[in-house]
Formats: sequence, structure tokens, C-alpha cells
Amino acid sequence: QAKDGKAKSVIQFFMLGGPTHLDTWDPKPEAGEDYCGPLKNPVQTNVPGIRISELLPLTAKQADKFSIIRSITHQDGGHETAAYTVATGALPSGEMVYPSMGAVVSLKKGYDAGYQGGLPPYITLTSPLPWFSDTGFLESKYQTFCTYGDPNDNAFRVQGLAMAGGLTDKRLEDRRTLLQSVDTLAKQMDKEPAFQKIDSFHQKAYGMVLGDAKKAFDLSQEKNEVREKYGRNFFGQSCLLARRLVEQGVPFITINWGVWDTHTDNFGAM
Repeated sequence: QAKDGKAKSVIQFFMLGGPTHLDTWDPKPEAGEDYCGPLKNPVQTNVPGIRISELLPLTAKQADKFSIIRSITHQDGGHETAAYTVATGALPSGEMVYPSMGAVVSLKKGYDAGYQGGLPPYITLTSPLPWFSDTGFLESKYQTFCTYGDPNDNAFRVQGLAMAGGLTDKRLEDRRTLLQSVDTLAKQMDKEPAFQKIDSFHQKAYGMVLGDAKKAFDLSQEKNEVREKYGRNFFGQSCLLARRLVEQGVPFITINWGVWDTHTDNFGAM
């Protein structure tokens, strides 16, 4: 008897202005060309009764491994407010600013909940959305960690993790030891919780810079054939990087990509 699964990690694709549902997961060729355009031949999936776009033949063979939700909608035509609704699950209002789903996961599955990973519990590839506060009414500590940069670039480095020129792991570790020695007297004189918070912050920071967790961002460790399968472009390599972060136990990863928003002439109409 099959049992319901429980997700350990989530990869969220936030496709700004993404392709319409009619061109992907919910084709309606019977509605006529005014609705479906030239994509008139959806393919049957390996699940009886479910068909998807003819552009996704390989995905159609995996339909028994995913669920399609076709009931989500809203009436907001504004880019900023619509993105807020999709990211938070709440309608915009002047009374309360709600957190994104990733920030909620950071609260419920992050450090406060016993998360022991060497990487932040909520990571964005690669830049944050510009239109709303990611944490909403939550504390800033639940904010996403953004890598920035282009994972397809051979010189890709995560912002904030790259060493300054001439600084080695050994020198950084020496600095850490010196800092601990200097702090010892102050900690003995003052047992305020603030020092404990600083210690925790230092441990996380050094863990990211010096620990094995940072290797998750090193795509050069992947075979070229694997990188090619994902696509040697920004989006494909972001997906590969997200997979590597899941393997490191990161609970929530968002991939933000927004190059779809064409509005008109999507099919070369005259």
C-alpha cells in the first residue's frame, strides 16, 4: 500500500511572466486557435486522462511522479501585486505584509527548528524579487540567502563566500582563532545572550566560507555531460545548482528567472 510522501526539500521555480498554462500543463486545443495558437496536438502522459503540451514529450513520460494543480488563479493584472500574491499566497493589503513561502519554511524548518545544515535553510538563485519584502512581518533572520551571479559562468562565485585577494583558508582560520582569544575575556565579564547570538553567527559564517558545504556551489565538480544535459545556460545551471543544494539538505530553494514576458507576438502573429 502506497504511503503519502513527505518532502524534505522544495525547489520553487518563480518564472516571471512565464509561459501560459495553455502552452504547458493545461492545453485546450478544442477551444480553438484564438486560445491555443499553433500548439494543437497535446500528448498523452503515462497517467490515463492527463495530457500536456506537445512541447513536453519527455515530461509526459514522468507524469506519475508529479501533480498538476490547475485551479490556482487570481484577478490581479499588475506585475508587482500579482507576484506578491503568488509568492506569499496572500492578497495585497495595507494592513499586513506577509512573508514568502521560503521565509516561512526558514522559520519552521530552519535553525530555530534544529536545522544543522552548513548552508542557509532558504537560498535564492540567483537574485531576489524586487517587488516585495521577502520576510514580510517575520524577522530579517529568515530572509533568503542570494548567490547572485550566473552559474553558467566558469568564473561563477557566490557573493560573500569568495576570499579576498591573497587570503587563504589558513590565514582566515588564524584570524578566527585570534578573534576567539580576544573575545574570551569579554565573554567571561558579560554573559549577555547577545554574545551567544554573535557566536552562533560567527560559526555559521565560518562554516560557509571554510566548510565543505560551500562545495555545493562549485559546479566544476559536475561532469560536463551532466552540465550539458541540464543546459549550458543561466536557467539550466541554476537547476543543477538547486539539485546540489538539495543534496546538501537545504530545505527551500527558489530559482528566479524572468525572460518570458513578451505580451504580444508570441507566435510570430502578424
